[in-house]
Amino acid sequence: MTEIAIEFRSVFKKFDDFVAIRNLNLLIRKQEFLVLLGPSGCGKSTILNLLAGIEDPTSGEIFVNGKLVNYLLPRYRNVAMVFQSYALYPHMTVAKNIEYPLKSDKGLSRNRDKITKMIAQAAELVDITDQLSKKPPALSGGQRQRVALARALVRDPEVFLMDEPLSNLDAQLRDTMRYHLINLHRKIGKATIYVTHDQQEAMTMADRIVVMNEGSAQQIGTPLEIYNSPVNKFVAGFVGHPRMNFLPGKSLGNRSVQVGEFKLTSSRDTGQKGTPLVVGLRPTDAKSKKGYNNVEGKITAREFTGTDTILTLSSGSIEGVRFRHIGGGSDIEGDTACFSYAPENVHIFNEDGKGRFS
Repeated sequence: MTEIAIEFRSVFKKFDDFVAIRNLNLLIRKQEFLVLLGPSGCGKSTILNLLAGIEDPTSGEIFVNGKLVNYLLPRYRNVAMVFQSYALYPHMTVAKNIEYPLKSDKGLSRNRDKITKMIAQAAELVDITDQLSKKPPALSGGQRQRVALARALVRDPEVFLMDEPLSNLDAQLRDTMRYHLINLHRKIGKATIYVTHDQQEAMTMADRIVVMNEGSAQQIGTPLEIYNSPVNKFVAGFVGHPRMNFLPGKSLGNRSVQVGEFKLTSSRDTGQKGTPLVVGLRPTDAKSKKGYNNVEGKITAREFTGTDTILTLSSGSIEGVRFRHIGGGSDIEGDTACFSYAPENVHIFNEDGKGRFS
């Protein structure tokens, strides 16, 4: 059986009347890279704060390596946190910044040789051994983030907590740092919880994703599970770019639905005939030719992205439906275009969007 590093058991967190975390039940395995994904204010950072001991749960229990930590001070939980803002001391050298968490260990503070070795090992893991004598103002954003990572690594914690650590970096540097973080995780092999609102970070880095909204875990699963089988309309709309199209429809029975003037067949149940529902179609699942489950309309907008073109179609009662066309294409606004969908790519949700048909 896989060992569990962290467990949240029926955890609630309230700030006065506001419920920030609602009945969180979550198991995180040792060596797992788990991503908390969701919009601002959904509770992602609060979960990290509860685990680190910065906040106390209103109710419920939190365990680290089988030990209840609700009543432990942060320094006794053996977790390390990396922040969005780096939180480096500008007047200290890189080496002194990395060393700082070790100052609370009185026994270690007298062993200078061991401290020097620990600093060197942490710096080597994040490839900043040639920056140890510099101060943070002399470093790039990516180098500062590596210093923050080394400072977290130096104590050899059981759990790493990362709160949007790449959000202050430009797009190209974020891509590079994602690669470094994945490699670093493989080297250290410790449970890591990573907070982001960026679905690309979540999909490319995570072993599993927890999609959060309004304090609740909407879905927990691998990136593939989240993408292919979203449990509700929120998850389906939050994960995937361009965003999934949502179209009002009505069940025709026998796994068929009526959407405007189009009849579509799904591999999923569609409920009883006449049942109102919501049909979800990912722009990236569309095939730019007639086939099965055709949706046809006039092009009202065209967005060239370099490798693809995103076309927006309108037809009768259906407006603003987006499809991906691979390549540049010659279609222009006003032309008629047709896209088709395999039945397994026709998602069916309840009318209120809170559940899906399977």
